[in-house]
Amino acid sequence: MAKKKVLRVAVFMLLTLLLAACAPQLGRPQGSLLLSAEAEQIRQLAQIAWHRMELNYLETQRYSTNVLVDLELPKGVLWTLEDFADDYYRLRFSSSAAPGVVWLVTPSGVETRQIMISSP
Repeated sequence: MAKKKVLRVAVFMLLTLLLAACAPQLGRPQGSLLLSAEAEQIRQLAQIAWHRMELNYLETQRYSTNVLVDLELPKGVLWTLEDFADDYYRLRFSSSAAPGVVWLVTPSGVETRQIMISSP
């Protein structure tokens, strides 16, 4: 009886450790793509956009995309306004140089996400 209990606990701990080892990788971009100069440049642009949006909010108590009008984007990079209100926004930065990866900008900051690209 005691051996079965010890075996169950050992199997449970092993499964828990295996799942915990995989968890940080779920939904996070993988590979050398994120280490590229292009990816770093897009991350910096997203960070600049976040700073501009937040500074404008501190000054006016409202968010405005007007502060992004003169943001210089490299070839193949675009930003999309996904959600917008006086007190919230969500921008998506993407690039043809980094397919499958987007940078989301919200009042909380910049977050890198991997997305699924389906072929027609």
